[in-house]
Amino acid sequence: MFLYSLVQAEAERLNIKERTIAGLATARRKGKHLGEFPNYFEKDAAGRIVPTATAMRAVELRASGLPYTSIASEVGIDRMEVYHICEFLADQKARLEQTL
Repeated sequence: MFLYSLVQAEAERLNIKERTIAGLATARRKGKHLGEFPNYFEKDAAGRIVPTATAMRAVELRASGLPYTSIASEVGIDRMEVYHICEFLADQKARLEQTL
């Protein structure tokens, strides 16, 4: 009897895992941001995440070929913050390209 209960509990755990993964995938497809809200981004009136002027400047400098350290000193933020800004935008671009 005890072993049967363990098997049922494990089966339910796997079902919950499947439903959670499916729900997260659905939310991503709908454009929801999952996880911590990124620094140097804000929500507009429509609820979309848009970069601030600092983030835009950092991305422009990175696109011109400057290293993260130089960008950080020019923009006035931490080097890892610059990296996270660029990483977040690259992830969003890849996500949008997958949906097209």
